[in-house]
Amino acid sequence: MNPYEPPAANEPVESEGDESDSVTINVAPFYLDGFDLVAGQLPGLIYLWIPAGLVAWFTNSLVLGGATIAFMIGSILLFTIRGIEISSAGLRFRRLLGHPRFLPWNRVVRIAEATRREVLIHG
Repeated sequence: MNPYEPPAANEPVESEGDESDSVTINVAPFYLDGFDLVAGQLPGLIYLWIPAGLVAWFTNSLVLGGATIAFMIGSILLFTIRGIEISSAGLRFRRLLGHPRFLPWNRVVRIAEATRREVLIHG
């Protein structure tokens, strides 16, 4: 396999290399300005308030609506990426629960700063 070309989609991705010299970067979500604050609330509207409102409306129970919010927040926090571990083998995306994702260096095409639009749409 050529290390400068990404492996085929059906090839298994193995973690190779020395993981002892790795660096971990934890996620630090901060709002930089008003746009970030407003844009950061959109996922909350979509993933929390709309489902909770629908549950409360259909069941006619604010308690079940609140329980829906608590369940969704817990689910999001448990499976969201909490940090990135950088090693000679590649990048490992860590989460509290769920299998961490590993991305070997030979699959990385480029690393670039993401625009606000990209973060809002894909992040």
